[in-house]
Amino acid sequence: MKTILNLLILVLILVLPMNSTPDSKYDWELVRDEDGIQIYLKEFWADKIKSFKGVIQIRTSIDSLLAVITDMKSCSQWVHHCKKQTLLLRKSFSECYH
Repeated sequence: MKTILNLLILVLILVLPMNSTPDSKYDWELVRDEDGIQIYLKEFWADKIKSFKGVIQIRTSIDSLLAVITDMKSCSQWVHHCKKQTLLLRKSFSECYH
């Protein structure tokens, strides 16, 4: 139950900042929508690099999803151009840096 609560908090932290004003030039812009996958780009005022996010709906349990995301050996199979993932710091179960 604590795992689900931690995941819900993480999702809220990631989603709430995306709800900025619709007229802002820094909002996410949908650039591709194919096969049920939406790709968005966003420019930040202080960055020259565009950020991106992908949105997809999958039918799986939260436990299965977390197992894949936290398995550092499988990272190269699902993260584009990832050759190796290394854990730099783990502050808690829900907060870690790779």
